[in-house]
Amino acid sequence: MGNEKGTTIDEDMLSSLTLFGKLVGKFVEESDLPSQGTGLSKRELEVMKRISWGERTKDMAAAMQISELTINQYVKSSIKKLSAHNRAHAVGLLIRRGILT
Repeated sequence: MGNEKGTTIDEDMLSSLTLFGKLVGKFVEESDLPSQGTGLSKRELEVMKRISWGERTKDMAAAMQISELTINQYVKSSIKKLSAHNRAHAVGLLIRRGILT
């Protein structure tokens, strides 16, 4: 794998960069979820954020290493806590409140 300047990225470098990206993503994910004032848990907020990105339940479950049933429970409890009508309404409320961007 290389770029137009002739620099080559070998498999070890690619693995290191991939790991780095995952660690940065985890850090941002954990620090970028303001839970104060929403009544939602950190995991509920994470699920709502992933919904706002358009992720499917199956993909969320795999990425978060939990079951699809658990994802659906987080969605259901989030909707109830926010007094929303559905997923889209819940995400909209969180965006309007400045919780999700």
